[in-house]
Amino acid sequence: MDGQKLVTKYHTIKSRYGKKYFGMLKGVVLFLLNANHLPLCLKVIGANQHESHFLLDIVESNTSDVEITAVSGDMHSINRVNFALMYLFGYLFMPRFTQLRDKSDNNLVCFDEVKHYAHRVIKPSKQVNRVLIIKEWDNVLRILASLALKKTTQSQIVRKLSSYKKINATLKALIAFDEIIMTDYILDYIDIKEVREVVQASLNRGESYHQLSSTIAKVSGGRMLSGKNEIELDINAEAIRLIANAVIFYNATLLSTLYQHYLEIDPYMAKTIARFSPVAWQHISFIGKYEFYNRGDVINIQEVIEKILADFKIDISAVSHG
Repeated sequence: MDGQKLVTKYHTIKSRYGKKYFGMLKGVVLFLLNANHLPLCLKVIGANQHESHFLLDIVESNTSDVEITAVSGDMHSINRVNFALMYLFGYLFMPRFTQLRDKSDNNLVCFDEVKHYAHRVIKPSKQVNRVLIIKEWDNVLRILASLALKKTTQSQIVRKLSSYKKINATLKALIAFDEIIMTDYILDYIDIKEVREVVQASLNRGESYHQLSSTIAKVSGGRMLSGKNEIELDINAEAIRLIANAVIFYNATLLSTLYQHYLEIDPYMAKTIARFSPVAWQHISFIGKYEFYNRGDVINIQEVIEKILADFKIDISAVSHG
């Protein structure tokens, strides 16, 4: 999960100022669900809206055949309730932490008294209120049911849960449960190198897609998102995702065929090809004159692959590591 900031060509209700990203202009955020390079779905949100409020919403909006089990994100994906909500909906929430030492010093909780952990290198900062969680659990499940039924947008409920200043007992119990799940993950994040590597790799792939989508957005005249209202913004954002998916599919088809071809005759070459990223566009021209008509002809991808195999050469120094 990651958000991409884009300037809007026209001022809409979602367009907001953001000096850090847009300078003196207004823009929006394309909040994307990305699975191993593939952009599954996205939501256009305002630049003033916190990305974490839309985490559960966009994961539950996935209509593809990809079954999601774990979701990564940066620090913008974290709030007071997302660890708990993602866990209760059956997902493993795996964000990337910055300033990990501060997080471990201030966010770890325990079931016994804190003083029992005084001799540990990594220590909890407070004790879990188990009595409150048990007492309010039925009410917590009511919140979960409201989210699952989608009577209102999930982002609205999550926004209120994660930012409401006057905290009642039920919200306190949900936050306490969230702290338990977060503690479990932070300890794994500290202890297991593979967890940190997997999270970082997934976010890097998301950044690779952002570079591709930025290039596509520039084609129509600057890194801007056209659209005079919310519907047009959604259409233009989805058009970028459609073109990006076509590029990724084309690249993946070529790379898969080349990989299978060299797997038996040249395993070293196959291993090199496996390191190539399908999110590449140096060989694709997005600028030009296009004609769209229905003549029934389909590009023979096999002929393209055979031509590549006829004079295929790899410059090892130019291998993409994405």
